[in-house]
Amino acid sequence: MIRPRLSSVIERRLMVNYRVDPYVAAALLPAPLRPQLVRGHAVAGICLLRIGGVRPARAPAATGLTSENAAHRIAVEWDGPDGVERGLSPNAGGTHLDVLELSTDAWKVTAGRPRHVRSSFFEDLDRFPPGSTVLDSALVMRGVAADWSQGEALRVGAGVGTA
Repeated sequence: MIRPRLSSVIERRLMVNYRVDPYVAAALLPAPLRPQLVRGHAVAGICLLRIGGVRPARAPAATGLTSENAAHRIAVEWDGPDGVERGLSPNAGGTHLDVLELSTDAWKVTAGRPRHVRSSFFEDLDRFPPGSTVLDSALVMRGVAADWSQGEALRVGAGVGTA
């Protein structure tokens, strides 16, 4: 099956990152996902993304669209046929996750300095008990050419595996 590939430019991506207790993060994820750990912590955050020139890979940039997006994210991994895999987007039905792969030849990231961050998601004590999240960092990307391609969908919940 031929999978479409889109080209774009990440005009601006602001990632506000939190260190999260791995057990708390795991409780928010459906099977077979688990939190990706960095130095013993799960990584979660807020992603504000503006992409421009979104178009089929062989189309001219002038024909592309612009999109402004926001998401709360938890870095996850799961065991796939080729080992540990990463990178998902939930679909509307909730029975599987769409795998969207981002590739670029130019990862240009600079450090941001968050002075104050408020998040109704990360400050929700029903999701995150006191002390389970700590603001870690902010990263900024600007002007990064990127391609997006669709991978195999992943089933979640009972009967997990490739959709």
